[in-house]
Amino acid sequence: MSAANIFKRYLTTPRKIIIMSLMVGFVLAICVSALNAFWLYHKREQSFDGLAAGIQDYMRDYFHELKSVTDALQPLTVSDCKAVSSELTPKAAFNINVRSFVLINDGKAYCSSATGSVAVPLSVLVPEFDLRKKIDMTILPGTLRVPGRPIIAIWYQNPHDQQRGIMATLNVNLRPYLVFASHQRETASIALVVGDKAITTLASGVHKITPQSPLPLRVATLPDYPIK
Repeated sequence: MSAANIFKRYLTTPRKIIIMSLMVGFVLAICVSALNAFWLYHKREQSFDGLAAGIQDYMRDYFHELKSVTDALQPLTVSDCKAVSSELTPKAAFNINVRSFVLINDGKAYCSSATGSVAVPLSVLVPEFDLRKKIDMTILPGTLRVPGRPIIAIWYQNPHDQQRGIMATLNVNLRPYLVFASHQRETASIALVVGDKAITTLASGVHKITPQSPLPLRVATLPDYPIK
C-alpha cells in the first residue's frame, strides 16, 4: 500500500467516527426530546383527569346532600303553605347556596321558603322544566326578586305523587371551581352547562352553547343530573 493511500485512510476513519458520533448524538437527542415530551403530555393529561375527577366528586357530594334535604321536605307538599312555611324557611337558610325551596302541586308553585304563599304556574317561572321527569334542571339568568344573578333551578318530583314536588333554586357559587382550576395552570376556565346554557368562570352572565363554542379539555358529568 502506498504512503498516499495510508494517509488518506488515516484521515477518512476519524471523519467517519465524527460523522457517526454526530448522527448517534442527533438520534439520541430526538429520542430524549420525544420521551420528555411524552412524559410532559402524560403528566398534563393526568392533571386534567384529576381536575375533572375532583370537580365531579364535589358536584356529586353537593347534589347528593341537596337530594337528601329535598327528600325530607317532600312530605310537606301535601300540606297547606301556612302549616309548613315555618319548617320550610330554615331548610333554605341553613343549606349552602340554596336561594329557596318552592313547593309544587299540580304544576303550580304555592309555597316558597323566601316569600311564603304564592300562586304561580311553574311553567311561568321555569318554562324549561319537564315535570314528568324525576329530576330536571336548568340555568336561569336571575329571578324576579333578584334579577341579574344567575341561578340553577332543579325540579324534584315527589316519588309518591307525580303531580307534586319541590323546586330548589341555587345561587351560583363558582369559587370552589376556581379553586380547582387554580391547581391546573393550563385551564383557562371552568363552565357549568345545562342543556344549551352555561355559566363560566371566564365571564359573568349566562351564555348560550353553540356549535362554535370552544370544545372542553375535559367533561365531568353526574349520572342523575343533566349537568356537566
